[in-house]
Amino acid sequence: MDEGLERLGDAEATEAEDWDKGMEEGEDAGEPVAVRPCPSEAEVWDSLATLRRYLECRATSPDLLQTFYTLQDAVHVVSTGAGPALLRDSHPKQ
Repeated sequence: MDEGLERLGDAEATEAEDWDKGMEEGEDAGEPVAVRPCPSEAEVWDSLATLRRYLECRATSPDLLQTFYTLQDAVHVVSTGAGPALLRDSHPKQ
């Protein structure tokens, strides 16, 4: 596995374990459990840029890159405030 991915995986695993531990402790103590804060818009765009660069460096297939660009477009829609409208429109009408 790529060294960078190993570090990322280790960091994510540690964060998830810490988060799960905090949830368990909060539930056992009968205290309200803190809500995990959402990433800032800048953090989201930095993450997307990193992912795009990673995919480009790995000579990823055009289909996977197109899927990434679809994801990037969806994040843009959400960040401009049109996200809830988009989600409501995507549900099938009964």
